[in-house]
Amino acid sequence: MSQASETKMVENLKHPDGSVQVETLPNGRRNVRVQCANPSEFIPFAQCETTYPLELIDRLLVAKGPAFLCDEILRDEDPAYVEAAIRRSVLSYLEEDAFRGKLILDFGCGCGGSTMALCRVFPQARVVGVELEPDYVAIANLRKRHFGRNNVEFLCSPSGDALPNALDAYDFVVVSSVWEHLLPHERDQLLPMLWQHLKPQGVCFIFGTPNRYSPVEGHTTGFPLINYLPDRLACRVIKRWSRRATPADTWETLLRKGVRGGSVREILGILRRRGHRPELLTPHRLGMKDSIDIWTAASPRRSAFNTLFRYAAKSLRAVTGVSVAPWLTMAIRKRDLDGRCL
Repeated sequence: MSQASETKMVENLKHPDGSVQVETLPNGRRNVRVQCANPSEFIPFAQCETTYPLELIDRLLVAKGPAFLCDEILRDEDPAYVEAAIRRSVLSYLEEDAFRGKLILDFGCGCGGSTMALCRVFPQARVVGVELEPDYVAIANLRKRHFGRNNVEFLCSPSGDALPNALDAYDFVVVSSVWEHLLPHERDQLLPMLWQHLKPQGVCFIFGTPNRYSPVEGHTTGFPLINYLPDRLACRVIKRWSRRATPADTWETLLRKGVRGGSVREILGILRRRGHRPELLTPHRLGMKDSIDIWTAASPRRSAFNTLFRYAAKSLRAVTGVSVAPWLTMAIRKRDLDGRCL
């Protein structure tokens, strides 16, 4: 549990893994700076600004630790982060009016950052966030209260391979930066369950998940070619060299962290083995023609790798018709009666 040491303008929050300084600015916003006890620990963002009250910052610190505190705040409040990903990954397929008055399920909503972003992008839709961890659901409700949202609710899953009993039928299901953290048996069980709760002609969006076959594993390790190593060897290399792994990690914990990502073939295969006939949609809006374009739009800095990868991926698509991007972006329509498409 964190402890606050209060001064007039600065709060110092303590955590076993580090400390956080929260400075209240003249405009009422708060500047958050984190410092980890282990100087070699990976920190996505060491500083951010937020409108959050101190209670919410403190709860996020307890839940996420200092290393990922600012990342969790920015997932919600930075419009160039999750909100931008939703706009690219969803509105490249369907226009905003398609979501007016509809019901959206945000599966694996965590502490509610993605759910708040969905509410901003689709203010006239109703959003239901589903999460396994009760503490995360409590924090998500604090976010809901902070923003005064009345078009969202949160439900807690009973287990990692089950859904809440209170789920309705949904027009859209969103799986944002979640699929990679599910273990193989959970994927096999949960995706068909989500499909059952999707209305005919509804669409399931899966994005923010690293591509299993990308030459660089950019989510958990940052290592090139690790995706092509056998599991046992990959585990040894990651534990030995990755800053984001610990000696106590097992292959299962690395899978839980998302090391293997996912693939289009895997996801469609799970549904087809259950007798479903999912329809994979093609992006056609916002100047996007495939997942490569969506990935490129998310990476405005044109590094040599990005440029080379885009050229190679576009060439592969021209020859084979297959789009391969470092991150998955999928929109899967449920056909009427799971057979013919209206």
